[in-house]
Amino acid sequence: ILIPMTASAEDCSEIFFSSEETQNEIIASAAAPEMEAFYNGNNKNTQNYIKFIRWATPIDSYLTVASNGRTLRFQNSDESNWYLAEYYDSKFNRVLTKFIPKELDIFGGFYNAGDCYILVTGQKNPDESDSVEVLRITKYDTNWNKLSYASLYGANTATPFVYGCVRFCRCGDYLLLRTSHDKYRNENGINHQANMTVQYDIYNSAITDYSTHTANDKEGYISHSLNQFITVEDGRIVAVDHGDAYPRSIALVKYQTDARGGKFKPDYFSSPCSVVNVLKIPGTVGDTYTGMCLGGFEVSNSHYLIAGNTVADSNDYRDDKAGRNVFISAVDKKTNKVKTNYITNYKRTDVGVDNPQFTKISDDRFIVLWTERKTSKVNYVEIDGSGKKKGSVYSMSGDLSDCKPEMINGELVWYVWQGKKLCFNSINASDISKNSSIIIDYDIIDNYPAIYGDMDNNNAITSDDSLFVLRASVGLEYLTDLQRELADVDGDKNVSSADALDILRCSVSLPSKGRCGKKK
Repeated sequence: ILIPMTASAEDCSEIFFSSEETQNEIIASAAAPEMEAFYNGNNKNTQNYIKFIRWATPIDSYLTVASNGRTLRFQNSDESNWYLAEYYDSKFNRVLTKFIPKELDIFGGFYNAGDCYILVTGQKNPDESDSVEVLRITKYDTNWNKLSYASLYGANTATPFVYGCVRFCRCGDYLLLRTSHDKYRNENGINHQANMTVQYDIYNSAITDYSTHTANDKEGYISHSLNQFITVEDGRIVAVDHGDAYPRSIALVKYQTDARGGKFKPDYFSSPCSVVNVLKIPGTVGDTYTGMCLGGFEVSNSHYLIAGNTVADSNDYRDDKAGRNVFISAVDKKTNKVKTNYITNYKRTDVGVDNPQFTKISDDRFIVLWTERKTSKVNYVEIDGSGKKKGSVYSMSGDLSDCKPEMINGELVWYVWQGKKLCFNSINASDISKNSSIIIDYDIIDNYPAIYGDMDNNNAITSDDSLFVLRASVGLEYLTDLQRELADVDGDKNVSSADALDILRCSVSLPSKGRCGKKK
């Protein structure tokens, strides 16, 4: 569903040659109230664990660069039957909105594979049946036409993505995802939680390997796993799990198996994983209060870098009000030696910090961002390849969210969504002392005086408006009631190529035969 669209000729060719499957029924069922779910929610501070301290949850907010160079904002809302995909130009003007019908009930994550988009969803399996689809990987083209999907059934999973996150990495033609699940009940009738890893063949749309069985850390198994991160080096998985039992530590897991052939699952005897206990956690085995949160995992030329927060005093690991500090743990790739650097220096009685975000700029440049609890100020500093703080700490007004800051057009960008207010925050990667915020107010956009022929509501008549109306005249675009009225510039109660031609004339300042350019 396109509401509204400004398109180039390239955009049109992509759509003309896309799937011929009609979406009329979908279009007819999408009403304005669907958008209200995205106006009433927010993602402020959702990078935090549940209740600040317990465990992570799947990411609902994403920024990426689309194939046409625009910035794509992907947002899940549990209150809607749709996913929201919005496109912005280089100045963060909204140019296109799409609604994508949801897949399975539980949202896991979104991944931009370059020439296609991938969504991961799942559903509960309360009867623990091996015939229930518990995880689905759905592939779309870059116009959001659904191409195919692959599924896991049963897979020792009662509930997917529970008490954890879903993160991805690319390995050649394969996508690797690491997440969590509640397993089938054990002999004591308990559903224990653990991590799970899945490998997906992007171009053949097939799941080629997965690990969901009960094992030990030599096979990459961590239980409970309260947060999960994954990358690959030379085809081999390197993962980080926040373990609260086996082991009770921040665990860096290095695989021996080469996943480039479509299989990653290690063998305990012939190809065991090596595990580095990066930070050991006080307390009893299985206690989900750990006094620690993980915010990011990145790789430099020489080290594996893990960002998070931890209580200022380890004795306070069960106190959700205790002051916390941001840390960067650096694991030497050659020796596995760990050095933990504390970026802040709060005391146990201080307000402390929320969970940080952590992003790579280059192989030896990183930015860690954090906020103090209950404030609206983002602090950030550069981190070098060995995990050390480099230069001054800067700050800017604003907040963090579950949207990981991404490198877009030379800037580190993330967004915070609160009701009808959307704020894009950016930091200049060349000079991180420079930062800015752009606030988009949907109340202003939605209530701006309507102009005949202005189909994208940008207060200007352009050739893009003409193209949109031309496409609508042959059924390639959906028109809301208001858009249909604005497109009918000749007033004959019909949207036709004549209207598109008149709008095109108006766009180059030629006289309009109708009411194009006039306020409604």
